[in-house]
Amino acid sequence: MESNSSLELEMLMNIVIATLAGFISRWNLLRVDFRQYPTYPNGYLIHLTVGFIASAAGAIAVPALLSKNFTAVTFLLLSIQQFRDVRKMEKSSLEELDKNAYFPRGASYIDGIAKTFESRNYLAMIISLTTVVLLLLLKGVLGKVISIGLTLVAIVLLHYFVSRFLKGHSIKDATDIEIAKISFKDSDLYVEDIFVSNIEDEKTKKRILEGGIGIILKPKGKNQVIQVHNTGQQQAIKHECSRLLGLENYIESVNDLERGWIAICIVPIRKEPNSLIEIIENVPLLEVMRKQA
Repeated sequence: MESNSSLELEMLMNIVIATLAGFISRWNLLRVDFRQYPTYPNGYLIHLTVGFIASAAGAIAVPALLSKNFTAVTFLLLSIQQFRDVRKMEKSSLEELDKNAYFPRGASYIDGIAKTFESRNYLAMIISLTTVVLLLLLKGVLGKVISIGLTLVAIVLLHYFVSRFLKGHSIKDATDIEIAKISFKDSDLYVEDIFVSNIEDEKTKKRILEGGIGIILKPKGKNQVIQVHNTGQQQAIKHECSRLLGLENYIESVNDLERGWIAICIVPIRKEPNSLIEIIENVPLLEVMRKQA
């Protein structure tokens, strides 16, 4: 009886350690970035709760299978369905928020954000499941303290490499970004020598010259040209620029097909050229447009 009780207590400790490892991993990934999403505190609570469920599901699965409780497989499948529901929830929520944005995110950007949150729950599950497996395998070879220590080191390394893989790339990896001169030739608006649009109203022309910022994006290769010329990618860039600096009355982007450049003209509420460059640099390359350079 004491032996069985000891084994049950040890298995419970393994489950607790694995659950905490997965939950901490999820918590570490749930940080507010330049996009300020998810919002605090409601978004945090939702994602941390689902992350805890994912961690617990991964931690319980292996011990349940070892005890021949095959309903654990069903439990995992139900958890995966729950993560898919989280993705749908995020997508629906962002689509509603898009209606009131300065400039909408667009379908491609929203899909990428929703997939990111779904994948992070899978990461929490993988971390907790791996933790349990390592604890059980190392227990028979090494002492309890050493096996726990080595497992935690292995999990930290696994979290680091997987989170780096999930991070993806941003605009600064694909383009060089420069401030460019805005000018008018009669009613034609130019960013450097790239024609942007035709504007007849004198007040609008004056406001663009006074408060506008011109940006040139120069892709680093042919694949990068394909990426940043995508309509959804440019919509994501304009969304972040207008959301973080505000949008007074104008934002436009134009492709220079001959050189592969992209010209952007924006009249923000906060005229901060350096901040604008930083914002564009950190806009993620959308998943639908990632290609091997």
